[in-house]
Amino acid sequence: MIFDIWFRLGRDGARQHVKPLQILEGNILTVGSFAGSYHVHSMDRHYRDYIVNPNFPLLAAATALHPDFPVNFSYKPLLEKLPSPGISGNIGEALGGIMGTNVFGLGPRQIIHIVPVKGRIKAPDFIFHSDPVPTEARAFAQAHGVPAATLDNAAAWWPAEAKARKKGQGRAAFKEAFGQLISYWWELLEAGASIEDVGYGFIMVAEYNQAVPTLTVHFLVPRNPANVRRYFEKLRVARPNRKALGRFVRLFSAKTKGAKKLARTLRYFHGGA
Repeated sequence: MIFDIWFRLGRDGARQHVKPLQILEGNILTVGSFAGSYHVHSMDRHYRDYIVNPNFPLLAAATALHPDFPVNFSYKPLLEKLPSPGISGNIGEALGGIMGTNVFGLGPRQIIHIVPVKGRIKAPDFIFHSDPVPTEARAFAQAHGVPAATLDNAAAWWPAEAKARKKGQGRAAFKEAFGQLISYWWELLEAGASIEDVGYGFIMVAEYNQAVPTLTVHFLVPRNPANVRRYFEKLRVARPNRKALGRFVRLFSAKTKGAKKLARTLRYFHGGA
């Protein structure tokens, strides 16, 4: 299967086509060995059944629904088996790992899975070693207005979250991933991180179920690192615990107020309105 690879600043900023990239079942099997966090056998077959040629077995209701199944009911019969979130997550992580290796030129030791040490805080899938910022990423960012000094003084490790979704679900996937990056930056501030550690990251969104699937890497780069740090410091003071942080992140899901909050937060980054 051939994916169109795109770079994008922020959620809606400058967008650049990078290249078409053929991602075979064998690529998923190989990269999934270090880029997938779940222990899953036959990742190549799952990739084929979930992404390349979606194929889920039918359940009994699909061919012989009981005649007394209630009408005007709040539920409907499940007709085919559902994709497992763990498998879908592993495929997204493998695609993210392929971006790290094939596009950014990173090795397996530079693509590190992370998990929370304590509590139920959210965490992005990886941190990517970005010291120096990968050549292709740097060229794109500078070509679209990111100052060289901002990249020269960027974090050594950038959080990276990967999502695989059906066509049309990219913005929702970005919103979910952005919340995970915010949790990561929040924890850095709790640990006394310096200015350059907060506000840098990658969100990778694969959209399949279309003639040419896409894989977009969204670059999160602060317009002014000091301002981004102050913004999140204020949030941390106003919401001094993780439960309050969770409410802030969930606010992004609200129809009107949440959309405004998300847009306001994204303005602190290159590519924000």
